[in-house]
Amino acid sequence: MFVEALRFIVVIGFVLAGNRLGTSHPGLLGLSAQNSALVVTALGAAIGYIVGGVIGRGVDRLMKGAEEHVSHRHASEIVALTLGLLVGAVASIILTWPLLFFLRPQWIAGAATAFVTLIVMSFTARLAVRKRLELFGVLGVMPTAVGGASSGCLLDSSAAIDGRVLALYKAGLLPQPLCVPAFIIWEMQGIADSGDPLRRRRGQRGLDMLATLREAGAQVRVIDEDPVGTSDPDAKLVVIARRRGLPIVTSDSNLAKAAELQGVGVLNLHRLTEMLRPPVLPGEKAKVRIGREGRERGQGIGYLDDGTMVVVEGASAMLGEEVDVEVTSVLQNDRGRTLFAKVPSREGGGGLQEAN
Repeated sequence: MFVEALRFIVVIGFVLAGNRLGTSHPGLLGLSAQNSALVVTALGAAIGYIVGGVIGRGVDRLMKGAEEHVSHRHASEIVALTLGLLVGAVASIILTWPLLFFLRPQWIAGAATAFVTLIVMSFTARLAVRKRLELFGVLGVMPTAVGGASSGCLLDSSAAIDGRVLALYKAGLLPQPLCVPAFIIWEMQGIADSGDPLRRRRGQRGLDMLATLREAGAQVRVIDEDPVGTSDPDAKLVVIARRRGLPIVTSDSNLAKAAELQGVGVLNLHRLTEMLRPPVLPGEKAKVRIGREGRERGQGIGYLDDGTMVVVEGASAMLGEEVDVEVTSVLQNDRGRTLFAKVPSREGGGGLQEAN
């Protein structure tokens, strides 16, 4: 409809121009004045129809591209850009009006004025967008997140690869929709195509996890927003989180720290798991299957049902066995929790038989 309306306007313009041309030059085609005006008007209508279609489709494509670009921007960026352009226009008028009076010839003054105006408006617009939060703070207005303060969360690649994110969604602990930037998906695709079998499995698990979340009813939304100025996915993720006011869901402790320092909310899967995990204190007993040998001589490594690693002294000869152990100490760090335990002997009074 827009293309046809624009074409109609162009056709009217060419018809009027053709009629005027044919009337003012009656001998243009060697015909009478009336026939010449009629023929030139018809030619103008035909040319206008073709040219109008080209112009209409071109303008329509430009408008759709601009609309697509603007739709990925927060409203605060658009408002800040508009204010920056207005301030730049006023500033350029103040700076360039002397040029129009003192520079000669006139075309040099016009070119210098246009150059200064372009530089000033570009600078103020970019500065306003970059400093929009401070700008709105000075004006007493604080931009809100898209859809409100609880309009979802951003998943990074480590969270998508981590299987716990599905359990958190089923428990209702993840705000929806679950937004995944397109560059995060391509990052996992690159990992899935890696020659390293371990990395390949991780990438495939991340892509499968997103599909599983969607099948489980989660609102998984892919956002096609790719901030410029950096090629680091983590840095881009923080930029998007700040723009949209969304928290980041991650199991990357370094990303969590960097995001928190920049004022971005973070849901750290490791930290959340530690908070929800029932405490295991020194002196308590647990049942562990020894899966491999430890770094130190005589140590065996096992895992609790929740994934906590247990280092068992004197259990290196018990590979594949499920044994009762007694926790001796707990080590807590950013990557999680590690338990140190021993196998109680019969003489230890625990009623547990020491494994051979």
